Amino acid sequence: AVEALAAIKALSFAQKLNLSSIILEGDSETVTKALKSEDELFSYHGHLIVEAKLFFDFFHYLSLSHICTQGNSVAHNLARHVSGLLARMKDVPPHLNFVLLANFD
Repeated sequence: AVEALAAIKALSFAQKLNLSSIILEGDSETVTKALKSEDELFSYHGHLIVEAKLFFDFFHYLSLSHICTQGNSVAHNLARHVSGLLARMKDVPPHLNFVLLANFD
């Protein structure tokens, strides 16, 4: 359920930033498969998957990828250090533009 909540937060944040193309990566294969599935979900986190999918139509391009936990260590470390941090951005900071664009190559 935590990964599904993280997906909702990430999609909501991307929408607030007015991003039209995103790649959503997560280390829960179950959540990634559920987000990709068009089947109705009756699992304990099904309502969260439905909520996350409400954001899908906002994006021109959306890629969902499962990555192994080791490949997600940067995200876990970052999340641990920014919990409770409130950020308001009108635009993506210039030093992050390169990182974001590199992920689309």
